[in-house]
Amino acid sequence: MRTTVTLDKDVEQLLRAAMHRSRRSFKETLNVAVRLALAGPPARAARPTRFVVRAGPMGLRAGIDPSGLNKMADDLEADAVIAASAIEHDAVVHTSDTDFLRFPGLRWLNPLTGAGSRPLQNPR
Repeated sequence: MRTTVTLDKDVEQLLRAAMHRSRRSFKETLNVAVRLALAGPPARAARPTRFVVRAGPMGLRAGIDPSGLNKMADDLEADAVIAASAIEHDAVVHTSDTDFLRFPGLRWLNPLTGAGSRPLQNPR
């Protein structure tokens, strides 16, 4: 259909900016804009079905604070990184943290008591 339409200045500016952004002709840009405006808002996706999370016992002993479990996991991960780095570089870890006893091959020294791992033979 051919017709003559008079556009307000602000509408013309919006249309020309859209033409520039999309690199389309005046006719294409105008048709897209009119279709979008007349079609209304896009249909919303169907809402997902509701679900209920049922809490259950965690099986923790009395006195264990479950909110501290993540901190404990972070601490153990940091210990593992330190131990791996010390083993790789043939270094001695100076610590009073007894968690490091669980890493075989790690050389450690407790600076408070002077206790430490059995000295390892240095192959060099």
